[in-house]
Amino acid sequence: MDADERPDENVFENDPSTADDAWAEEGEALNADAEATQVLPAAEDDPEATAVLDTPDAAPSAAPVITDEEAASATAPDDEAAGTAPAASGRGRRIGLIVGLALLLVALAVGGWFWWDSSQKAAREQAVRDRTTAYLTALADADAAGALETLAEQPANTTLLTDEVLAASREAAAITDVAVGAVAFDPGDETKATADVTYTIGTQPVEATLDLTGDGRTHWGIADGLGDLTTTTVAALTVNGATLTETTSPVFPGTYTAASTNQYVTLNGTTTALLADPTAEPAQLTPEHALSEAGTQAVLAAVKGRFDECLASTETLPGNCPFGVDPGPVTIENNQVSYQLQNDPWAGFTPALDVATLTASGTIHFEIDAHAVASFDGRTGNVKADVDADRAYAVNLTQDPLTVTWS
Repeated sequence: MDADERPDENVFENDPSTADDAWAEEGEALNADAEATQVLPAAEDDPEATAVLDTPDAAPSAAPVITDEEAASATAPDDEAAGTAPAASGRGRRIGLIVGLALLLVALAVGGWFWWDSSQKAAREQAVRDRTTAYLTALADADAAGALETLAEQPANTTLLTDEVLAASREAAAITDVAVGAVAFDPGDETKATADVTYTIGTQPVEATLDLTGDGRTHWGIADGLGDLTTTTVAALTVNGATLTETTSPVFPGTYTAASTNQYVTLNGTTTALLADPTAEPAQLTPEHALSEAGTQAVLAAVKGRFDECLASTETLPGNCPFGVDPGPVTIENNQVSYQLQNDPWAGFTPALDVATLTASGTIHFEIDAHAVASFDGRTGNVKADVDADRAYAVNLTQDPLTVTWS
C-alpha cells in the first residue's frame, strides 16, 4: 500500500477497534511486500545489486525476516547490555568502600582508644611510682620537708617530722636499697592506688605496701606515709633531739631514741624503738626516769654541803637549816651556839626523783648536840641541848649550782 493509499486517520477517530484492525491489515500487507521483495534475486548484470552484495560473484541471499518476538527482544533493553548490571556493580563498590572506611575508622578508633587508655595507665602508674620513690628517697636523705610534700595530707603535729630527727634516725640506722615494685589501682575507685616497696633500715630488710590517693591521673600522695610513736611520758626527755609535746606523735619510718633532758637523770626501760613500716603498729617508748649515779652523788653533795654549813652556824635558828635551838627564857651569851653531829645521816642516802618537777628529795635522820653559854635569872653557865630529828630535803635539779630546801 502506497502512502497515498493509506486510509485517512480521521476515519478511525471515533472507532479505536476499527483503527487497530486497519493498521494490522496494513502491517500484514507491508510484511508481505517485504517478503516478496526479499525473495526476488537480483539480476547478475545489475550493478546496483552487485554493489549491494559487495562482490560480483557472490550468490544472492535473502534478507532475514524479523519476527515480532525478535523485534521485541531487540527493542527491549537487556539488563547487562543496557548497563543495569554495571550500575549495580558500581553501587556495590561504593557501598563496600563506605563499609570498609567505616570499619577502618572503627578499627582506628578502637586502636586509638586502646593506645590512649594504655598510655593513660602507663602515665598513672609512673606518677604513682615517682611519688613513692620521692617519698622513700627523701627519708633516706633525711629530707623531712621533701617527705612531707609527698604526703596526701599534712599532719598537725610535726614535732618529730624534722630534718634533725631524720638525721638522728639515719645516724642510728640509715635507710638504703630503696626500690618500688608493683603498682596497682583500686578497680572500684580510680583515686586509690597501692605501691609495693622494699628498703633496708640498718641491717633489717623491709617489705611494705603503701596506699596512695590522688586525682586518678598524675597527682598522687602517700596516704599512709606516717606511723605513730607513743611514749609513757613527755617529761624531761627528748626523742632524736626533739622535745615532745604529746605522748603520741606522728613519725616517718626510722629509729627513735629517747634521752633525758637533765644531766642528773637517766632513762631506763625501753628507750629506743624502730618503726620499720609506716603501716605497722605504733612504735613504743617506755622510758623510766631515775637519778643517775652521778646525779645521786651530786644530790648527796648538795644536801651534805648545806647540812655542814648549818653545823658551822652559831645561830640558834640558822636559816634554811634542818635544825636549831629555841633558847626560850634563857639568854644565849653573844647569841652563839655550837653544833656537834653525833651520828652518820648519810648512811643509806637514797633520794627519790620527781620527774614532773625535776627534784630529788628524801629524808635524813640526824642526832646533834647543841652547846652554848647561857644566863638565866642572874646565873650564867654552859647549857646543852640534844636535837634528834628527821628532816626532809629537796634538791632542784634544774639549777646550777644545785639548791637544797628543808621541810
